[in-house]
Amino acid sequence: MSKKHLILSIVLLSFFGCNSSSVTTESNSVTTEEQLETSFVSTNVSAAESSLSDYAESEEIITEQPDIQQCNLTSEINEIAINTINLIRAEGRNCGSTFYEASDPIVWSNLLSTAAQSHSNDMAEFDFFSHTGSNGSTLGDRVSDAGYVWQAVGENISAGRSSLQDTINGWLDSPGHCANIMKSSYMEMAVACTESTTATYGVYWTQVFATQR
Repeated sequence: MSKKHLILSIVLLSFFGCNSSSVTTESNSVTTEEQLETSFVSTNVSAAESSLSDYAESEEIITEQPDIQQCNLTSEINEIAINTINLIRAEGRNCGSTFYEASDPIVWSNLLSTAAQSHSNDMAEFDFFSHTGSNGSTLGDRVSDAGYVWQAVGENISAGRSSLQDTINGWLDSPGHCANIMKSSYMEMAVACTESTTATYGVYWTQVFATQR
C-alpha cells in the first residue's frame, strides 16, 4: 500500500468509523452492531409489535447537497419504482452477511403512498431526518392514519439523492435498507419524494412497505 493510500485509509476510518449502527429488537433480545459506511449514515430498527406484525425502519443521509432533478413522482415513475423493486426481489441476494431468498412481486399502494408522502413532506418542511415525525409520529402511526390496516410495516428513508434509481442503489448497498426491500413479509409498497430549497439535504425520500392485516 502506498503512503498516499495509507493516509487516505486512516482518514476514512477516523471519519466514518462511528457513523453507522444497526439495532434489532425481537421479544426480549437486543443485538447491536456497528459497521463502516463511506457514503451515508444508516440505521436499521426492527421490532415485533405483535405476534403477526413486523416493524422495520432504515435511513440514509447523503452529506453533499445534490443537483436535484427527479423528485416529481408521476404515475410513470411509480410504475418504474415497482418494476425496479420487483426485479430486485426476483433474485436472491446478500444484504450484508445475510442471504435473502427471492421474494414474490410487490404491488403499489396508494394508501402507503399517502403515508410516505406525508413523511417526506414533514422532513423537508421542518428540516429534519428521522423515522419519528415532527409531531412524534411513528411509521405505524402514519400508515394507520392513512387508513391502511397493517400486520407488517417497514420504512426506508434517504436524504440528499437526486434520482429514484440512485436512491434505490444506495439502499441496496446498505444491509438494513436492502433487507427491507427483500423481505417476503411485505406485499405492498410506495415511494415518495419531496424537495426543499431551504432544508439541509434538499431532497427527502421515503419508501414504505406493508402487508394488510
